[in-house]
Order: sequence, then C-alpha cells, then structure tokens
Amino acid sequence: MTHVPVPPSPVVSSDGSHVAVPTGSTVLVVRARSPQHEPQLLDAGHPVSLCALDEHGDAVAVCGDGRLSLIPVGGTAPARSVTLDAHERVTRLRLLGGTVVAVVADARDVALRAWSGPDLTPDASGPRWSGVEVDGLLAAGRRAVLWGRQGPDLDFSAGTPWLRVCELGEPDEETWHGDGLDLTPAGLLYPFGDGRLAVHDVDTLVELVEHDGGWVEAGRRRWDGVAYSAGSADGSHVVMLVSEGAEDSERTVLRVLRSDDGTTVAEAATDPIERPTALAVGNDARATAAYVDHDHQLQVLTLEDGDLSRASLHLGTP
Repeated sequence: MTHVPVPPSPVVSSDGSHVAVPTGSTVLVVRARSPQHEPQLLDAGHPVSLCALDEHGDAVAVCGDGRLSLIPVGGTAPARSVTLDAHERVTRLRLLGGTVVAVVADARDVALRAWSGPDLTPDASGPRWSGVEVDGLLAAGRRAVLWGRQGPDLDFSAGTPWLRVCELGEPDEETWHGDGLDLTPAGLLYPFGDGRLAVHDVDTLVELVEHDGGWVEAGRRRWDGVAYSAGSADGSHVVMLVSEGAEDSERTVLRVLRSDDGTTVAEAATDPIERPTALAVGNDARATAAYVDHDHQLQVLTLEDGDLSRASLHLGTP
C-alpha cells in the first residue's frame, strides 16, 4: 500500500498578519503578505499536532506528545512548556493574549483548561463534561465559547446539539448552556458586532446579547451557513469562504462582510480550494486565507479593498 502524506493544516493570527504551519517538532511562522521574507522555524522540542497564534502573531501555542508549549515569535525569549497528564490530549486550542485556552479530552470526559502568563500557570480546574464531542472553540476577553454534540456512542450517532459559554477565571465556570436557542448550531461567531454572540445553522443567523446572566435573542437574519466563516477580533467584520458555480465552472469566493448590517465590503474569486483552509479578518477588513496544497506548498491569499493577492512557500519534502 502506498502511503500518501497528508499536508499539515495552517492557522492564521486573528488580525490576518501571520500564518503558522506545524512541521513535525517545529512550527513555521511567516508573514501573510510575504511568506518568503524571513520565515521563522520555531523548535517546540516535541512533536506538534495543533498550534494557535495570538491576535498579532507575536506568539504561538503548540501541543503534542503530552506537552503544551508557548513560543515567542521573534526575539530570543525561550519557549515555556508544561506536561499534561498521560491520559490527556488537546483537541482544540486558542491563544488569547497571554492565556492559552484548550479543550482537553481523556477516555471519558472533555474539559476546558487555561494556562496564563509566560510560565503557563494553570488556572483553577475548569468545567468537565461527559458524553460530549467539541467541534469548535472561540475565546475573547475572559470568555470561551464551545459547541459540538452530546449523547452516547457519538462515533455511531449524530447526538444532540451542545453549546456552552464559560468565563475564564478562578475557577473557569459555565455561565450559559444555550437555553432558549431554537436552531441547531452549524457555527458560531464571537464577538459579533458590539460584543454579541452569533449562532447560525445552514440558512439563519441568530444574534444574542447578554441579559440577566444569560444570552437572549436580539435579532436574526438570513445566512450562508454552509460557507466557512471567521470574525474579526473586535467583531466588526466577518470573512467567508464560499464555493460557487457548477462542477465545470466551480470557483471559491473570499468575501468580507460588515457584521452590523451584512453589507459586503470586499469580494474576490479564485480557483477552487479543496484543502482545509484557515481564515482570518482584521479589524481593518483585510482578510487572509491559508492552506497547504497537495504539492506541499503553503498558499496564502490576502484580500484588501477588493484586490486578491496570492503568495506561496514550498514546505519541503513531506
């Protein structure tokens, strides 16, 4: 049997300025607009399965082989690392300022964990859940939003929708369980607009605002929930990756919307993208998309004022 290497999946800083790609026990970090200029290969000291950049690409969090590390990008500051319990593995990872936020799973449960500061000081134990598979994790301010499925035998059944909003602190704690939500989440955006939480299914987006310790509906609109989307750090913009056209004329569209009214502020089309793609949009509406193609080339697309630019960097032999 021929072994076909699977290209690694990149991540993008939330302002769209930097892209990181795990490569064995190292992480390659490049500038989105000029990946060939001064790329940095950072040594994690252990195999890397997941990575996450902070908002401006100043640091990268990595995990793998039972370890979690925080590595500065640029400069000479050393990496910091902590060891996870032998039976734990990180399934979702975010880097928020100086705080690493992760979903950690063992054979029975999943848990929300956080480590703060340059020494990765662990927060008090966060909430744990049984019979849950977490499909997504967002973090902003001192808050984390998680969603996924719950139920028995999730490997063989669809389960039921599951959503949690948690405050990061001492300890991390749940504050909302999706009460009153009348749609099945296909994705979330947070923050959305002025600190709102947006939950969407395949065709409708519901905007929620905080009220009496929970979240209540403040409006809804039509939404392309099939598209892959990501929001800016301040909630002002959303970038969407959309597949359009028939099979013989298919194209991929990168589109930036204003969150408050859904107006398209920038859009451009390119050849179909068939690889897992990382997305980000800055507070200035500049969007970035990154993926690794089958030739092991890192492809980085940037969209600004309707102009789409492409840059690439060969990652070497897989």
